[in-house]
Amino acid sequence: ENKNLPFVVEFAPDLPPFLVSDPKRLQQILKNLVSNAIKFTTQGHVEVRVGLASEGFSREHPELSQAAQVIAFAVEDTGVGIQAEMLPKVFEVVAPSSS
Repeated sequence: ENKNLPFVVEFAPDLPPFLVSDPKRLQQILKNLVSNAIKFTTQGHVEVRVGLASEGFSREHPELSQAAQVIAFAVEDTGVGIQAEMLPKVFEVVAPSSS
């Protein structure tokens, strides 16, 4: 509100009624991503999208291999962004599956 930024949260209509996760860790991650998005955005918007994941994760992961569906959380903003060389240090990069 202080920055007068539109903040939108969008849920895909095909989401399951519940998800299995570590709620404390999920909350911590989302709070961190959203607070950084707001912190580094002076104009534009901040948006959170929640939907079914179709890519960007590995089915070989012990937990995800057992999941019927995988949920993706995306935080988008119009802030300054992260320098390309810093991305591997900030995020785990998962190679696309070849299957």
